[in-house]
Amino acid sequence: MKKAKLTLALVSSLAAVMALSACNEVTEKDGVVLTFTDNSGQRYEYKASELLDNYEQGSSAASTNFSKVKEVLIRKFYEEKGGSTLEQLKTKAQNSVDSIKKQAQTNANSNGTSYATELETLLKSNSVKNVSELFEAKLYSFEEEDFSRQFKNDTAVEAMKTGLNADGTAYFPYSEEYGRGSNGYLIEKTPYHVSHFLVKFSSTSHSEASEFTITKAESQKISQAVKAFAGASGNNGTDTSGRRMSFGDICFTLPSDDTSATSYGDLGLMEDGYVQEFRLGVYAYDALYNRKHTAADSYASSRPAFTGNKDEVQIREHVLPSEDDTFGPKAKNTRDYFEQLGIGTIPYGAAVALGYDEVAGDPNLGYSVNDGSSTYYPRNVLFNKYFNNRSIAVIVPEKIPFNDAYEAGLSDKNMTTSEAEAFVASEKASFDANKSWYRGTYSSDYASLPGFQVNTSDLLDVKSTTGESENVLTNERGQIILAVKASNGSGNAYEGLHFIVVNRSALDNFVKYDASAADDTARYTSYNTLEEAKAAGYSETNGESTADITSLSDYFTVNIPSSSNFPKYAGEKVKSTYVNRVVTSDKNYQEKANKISSAVKDYNSSEDTYEFQSLIETQNLTFSTSDLGKKVESLIKNYITFTREKNHEDEIKTLDDAWDTYAEVLERQNEDRDIADGKQRLISEAVAMTYFGKDARLGEGIYDNGGIGYDGK
Repeated sequence: MKKAKLTLALVSSLAAVMALSACNEVTEKDGVVLTFTDNSGQRYEYKASELLDNYEQGSSAASTNFSKVKEVLIRKFYEEKGGSTLEQLKTKAQNSVDSIKKQAQTNANSNGTSYATELETLLKSNSVKNVSELFEAKLYSFEEEDFSRQFKNDTAVEAMKTGLNADGTAYFPYSEEYGRGSNGYLIEKTPYHVSHFLVKFSSTSHSEASEFTITKAESQKISQAVKAFAGASGNNGTDTSGRRMSFGDICFTLPSDDTSATSYGDLGLMEDGYVQEFRLGVYAYDALYNRKHTAADSYASSRPAFTGNKDEVQIREHVLPSEDDTFGPKAKNTRDYFEQLGIGTIPYGAAVALGYDEVAGDPNLGYSVNDGSSTYYPRNVLFNKYFNNRSIAVIVPEKIPFNDAYEAGLSDKNMTTSEAEAFVASEKASFDANKSWYRGTYSSDYASLPGFQVNTSDLLDVKSTTGESENVLTNERGQIILAVKASNGSGNAYEGLHFIVVNRSALDNFVKYDASAADDTARYTSYNTLEEAKAAGYSETNGESTADITSLSDYFTVNIPSSSNFPKYAGEKVKSTYVNRVVTSDKNYQEKANKISSAVKDYNSSEDTYEFQSLIETQNLTFSTSDLGKKVESLIKNYITFTREKNHEDEIKTLDDAWDTYAEVLERQNEDRDIADGKQRLISEAVAMTYFGKDARLGEGIYDNGGIGYDGK
């Protein structure tokens, strides 16, 4: 998808050909434009008057002629084909016409008008003059629909998905005549299969970056979920006596606060409509921070050469902002901004603390602190400091100061002004101004939990503030659990705190899933190249492989398990794919297979130009060698080239704009989250630690005028 700006030469070329529309040369000279030779050798000629009736002048001329010529080609295709298919389409067209006639009579009866008047209205709404034209318009509509369906048959869908024909050649190759080729759905659209656990918040102030408020139930749910992910329970979050539940089972039983709970958290394909923190956060982790994918020899960093495009980029570039894209009034480079931002970290101890009864509940003290403002409740102070961040993060085995304070006892805990100043200084020291995340301190107790046993250093290089290498929290399959606070400010169903698992990344070419591995061992292994996968026992031929390795193409199969084409391991055992990973019935299999099939069929915004190219190249059609034929051919081919390049650029701009908006949101947020002298809005954790003390009760010490716990009143 990245990145070739529309060249001046291309624009000029199109403009020059468009000059054809400035005069009436086409309509004045009724010359031959196209010739067609049928299977028997019969030659047909199409003149300008047949192709270009009502020839439009102006900027729409190229599009008009493209559409008109394509219509002639498709009509001729069905005339030549004839037989039952054409008769069926004619019957559908006649039924559609009869339905419109019936509607005209119904309207006439309802409106007290004549049938002729109402029919005339309906004809105009269909852009035709009479019933005969209506029939032809409907017939062509059905012919075009049927041709598109044939163009996207099962064999074609597989080729559109991978971008490759069975012989390894490009299905949509670059052409000097028609321009840009396509790498196929898997590369161009980079599909991700994701699951999540959502804690949805009742507060509507989702844009609030430093003083957001959550309820007791929400605080407890965050704590329960994170402890369950880690395979622990109990007040201190270290009890591992119970059975560790899978990520999906936690989503189902806790459950997640949306309809995905009944699907064990499975969201299916990650789509453009997802809130940007979720979608772009996953992209940032996977394409910028994941060391497997940034490695020079990775599949994600490879450049597909089979298409023949002259500007091919790394596969991971399809989810990233353009290298020269900038955002904001200071024109910051968007890519650099996110690279410097890096992956965030959330201390496991912060989730543990949100489960303490004194923290999660509404204070029942018999008096009010700061007029009872919930902003100062310990749960909200801790949530804002550690969780209320809209950039993507992982959970690390670290404790926070509040954990030790809780163990020592919170009742009547106070801080002198100098102690508070020292504490705030330590907070500043733990704050990364770029990342806007607050660190805890490494805890060997937390690090020993099941959820932190998988070695994640090959994916992320995370170290504690004192230099210990830290594994990040993973699910029972050894997949990293991402976390992000998401909002678009409109009550979207996905607003809230998300814990995300990428079931399959578009940047992993081959993946082995070892179901027999222990819970504290990574069950997923990815291979960058076909050679690596084959060395591990993979075979592209069903039934020969001895290793449970699934290619990206197999994972996003458009078949169902009962089909002979469904991907299988050795011994006819079906592979774990998007289609059959989480299902409850045969109907679900088909629904999920259809989801992939539809996504593949609809992925290419320039598809009609490839259909046109196919018609020209496979149906014995040629443009006339006359001056007129050459000019129309040039106009149409330049239109196709321009259209493909324009659609390509539009997709780049849409993604760049999304990244820019996200960067601006994070930059504004991070200013609010910085504990800086005299301007911070984020409340210090010291307030949560002393909330139950005498000074808080009396409004003295740090709760007095000018103190860090003073509410300004």
